[in-house]
Amino acid sequence: MEEGGYKTLRAEVEGSVYKDKKSKFIAFAMPVSTRIDIDRYLETLRTQYPGASHYCYAWRLGTNVPEERTNDDGEPRQTAGAPILGQINSFGITNALLVVIRYYGGKKLGTGGLITAYRSAARSALEKSVIIYKEFESHLVLHFSYAQLHKILHEIKSHDGNIKEKNLDQKCRIVVSIGNSNLANFLKNISRLNGVRIEEV
Repeated sequence: MEEGGYKTLRAEVEGSVYKDKKSKFIAFAMPVSTRIDIDRYLETLRTQYPGASHYCYAWRLGTNVPEERTNDDGEPRQTAGAPILGQINSFGITNALLVVIRYYGGKKLGTGGLITAYRSAARSALEKSVIIYKEFESHLVLHFSYAQLHKILHEIKSHDGNIKEKNLDQKCRIVVSIGNSNLANFLKNISRLNGVRIEEV
């Protein structure tokens, strides 16, 4: 199992409003885990701020070979998404989405002005964010009888596990994530319980 972890955001944050020639730029930084999270946040912002002229963004997912995307949303190429991604790089975070919405003020800012505006707005949001360190986790599926439920839940709690999914019946199924530093001891304790089957996701 790989050891270590990564830096990400604790929660969604709205940055300060950046203004230039009557254009307003507002940035939002948020933690994400999947493309579904990203699409949902983008749709939410478009709904909450329907009058904005541009919704530019950048995101990064993953750690070893992170996946990255930028979107200038109609602004001149490389003037919005790239400087936003530059701030994600600068703060060394991943599993994060940074969106800057613009309200057009009627005057063009030029390439340099746009880059400065999107970079400054994005930085404002990240400066307000709480950046946390998250340990790499392993995801397990536990199959067991209902009689073992109390012991299973105790072990999950004792090892700071997070339950992602659960189906509690006579035959129970729980999907759990466990930090890699706790994994070996968790598996050792679980293996002592009768009739528990473990799958690694």
